[in-house]
Amino acid sequence: MGTIVSVADKNVHHLIRQAYNAGGPYQWAREALVNSIQAEATWVYFGVDEESFAAHGVARRYVADNGLGMDEEDLKIFLSSFGGGGRTISLTENFGQGFKASCYEWNPYGIIVISWTKKTPDGRMIWIHFDERHDRWQLKDFEVYYEDSDLAGTPDDISDRIPPAFNQALGIDLRKFHFGEIKAAGHGTVFLFLGDGIKRDTVGGDYKRGEEEVKRGIVNYLNSRFVELPRNVTVRVATIEPKPVETERRESKDRIIVDPDGNKFAIHPRRVDGIKAVISPSHQHGAVMVRHGTRIEWYLTDKDEDALYVEKGPTKPIIAVQYENEAYDRKDRLQQYRQFGIPDAIRMRVWLFVIPPPYKESEPTHWGVMPQASRGMLIGKGSTNLPWEDWQDNFYQQMPGPIKKAIEASREGVADSNDLDRRERLKRTMERLATRFRPVLLVQNDAGRESGNPASSTTGRPRAGTGNPHNQESVATRPRNRSKDAGGTGDKIILNRDESGEFSGSERRKSDGLPDIRWETFREEDVQHAARFDRRDSAAGSFGTIYVNTAFPLFRSEFNFWTQEYPKADQNDVISLVKQVYEDELVSKVMHAFKLKKQELALDSEGNPVRIKDDHINKWIEPEALTMAVLGLVNVEQRIRVTAGSRFGTGRRAKTAVGGRR
Repeated sequence: MGTIVSVADKNVHHLIRQAYNAGGPYQWAREALVNSIQAEATWVYFGVDEESFAAHGVARRYVADNGLGMDEEDLKIFLSSFGGGGRTISLTENFGQGFKASCYEWNPYGIIVISWTKKTPDGRMIWIHFDERHDRWQLKDFEVYYEDSDLAGTPDDISDRIPPAFNQALGIDLRKFHFGEIKAAGHGTVFLFLGDGIKRDTVGGDYKRGEEEVKRGIVNYLNSRFVELPRNVTVRVATIEPKPVETERRESKDRIIVDPDGNKFAIHPRRVDGIKAVISPSHQHGAVMVRHGTRIEWYLTDKDEDALYVEKGPTKPIIAVQYENEAYDRKDRLQQYRQFGIPDAIRMRVWLFVIPPPYKESEPTHWGVMPQASRGMLIGKGSTNLPWEDWQDNFYQQMPGPIKKAIEASREGVADSNDLDRRERLKRTMERLATRFRPVLLVQNDAGRESGNPASSTTGRPRAGTGNPHNQESVATRPRNRSKDAGGTGDKIILNRDESGEFSGSERRKSDGLPDIRWETFREEDVQHAARFDRRDSAAGSFGTIYVNTAFPLFRSEFNFWTQEYPKADQNDVISLVKQVYEDELVSKVMHAFKLKKQELALDSEGNPVRIKDDHINKWIEPEALTMAVLGLVNVEQRIRVTAGSRFGTGRRAKTAVGGRR
């Protein structure tokens, strides 16, 4: 028989510390709640130890549930075995260390665990702590006196698992934790966190991570972490705060306790219902199947979501990956929504939950996701990144009808300067570029001799690998709306070359349509940019949309200067002219960038051509690049002056140099 690999007892605390450092804030709360749910609890309460606070002024956190309890042997295994917890341990299920790794480091003074079962109706408790003298975690021993024994004499026995009783060290009666919900169920468990000493407050959570500095951080974390909770489970998190101004509502909802100094505090239980509980009930809901066997659930509310209280979870709609009812990789930035084809105008109405298939060890050839060891992120099969680009492209191609209608409705009445004259003027400019720089594309054609896959995926296979791609669900590729300004391929599906591709195609030159242009005041992460281009924001078949920041200092300065230069002209006409000239510059730069696609740059060391790729173009049209593109344009100055002169007559000369007014 081979030698069993093991870890020396003296080294276990190093593993615990490493696992703790790999975790994140409030992970202990996540582990506690998941353990309670897995123990079939219907009541979970993150409470405040009122006796400790009233008698000693120490605010300790406990977690109680009425799930299946642990008898004496289970208690010992649960907290004194790193990698054991009484449940299935595997790559995709429990790791047997989550709760311990997330709690031990900030509770060296100890964690008291009390549990009741049908077998032990009077309960059993343990106190695990860090023994600095021996540099290890161990269970505290208790003196045991049998009935009628002399409590002042020698103890009858020593045990590390005893029924709960009054504890001299803490000065509290641990029997009080046998709550009514536990008595009614006949079983349950309580965890009491003692921190690093007798006076340590733990009500705010892990003080080593600064959790106590975040007001109502625990309830906010749980409401943001869990997408939804089982319907039969009630979860509450009690907060303790200075007593507010007395009102009837407060007196009925809050429990008032007094500390040793006579100060009044209110204990208020707050609900944990999960992310979906805060979505407006006035919504439309559906799902889209995308690549890699992934389902994207969407919610579209009737109007913008109001700002939400932080304790209720996300303060605005989000995009999240859902795995076993938990939210990972939460996103809420404007740019992150645009990548799914959701424009800013309806961003506050849309919630997206990306639900990939879980990886199964019994099906190693199929792609799926699993949690990384710390439970802080998800990874794909083979420790690969999640295929966000595929998900974004597929959702955009299959944009749900209600969301599409909402996007179209948000554009009604928005004209700006997208008039016929401007479009004709820009078409002439683009035609001159097209004669020199029209890209060659591979277009689906059953009679074609080239092979490829739809351009929504660079290979037709998950970037993370899934086994056989032919086993994946078929994802329809929706043709783009054709613009009246576009030419070339029309509604044909564009392919990426792939020798093992599933579709046939032939080469064809294509002229892209013109982008739409809108002027608006940028917000959030966009305020520092003069312009941005959103390829997926297609209005009436346009080649995306260029957004221009009306509030950008350059444009404010230009509007002010030219309206003063031509004071007799209608100021709206002057501002419209300034906008048109800058629009021409931005459209020509964006479209010229796309016309250069696949143009040869150089030859590599083996003599093969190096060509312009999508990645290059995407960098050229990023908001930072477009901002630089509108700065310091002498030709813009000249065009405005010439056009304004012919339209408005002679203007007064600027009193300052051009460079001095910017």
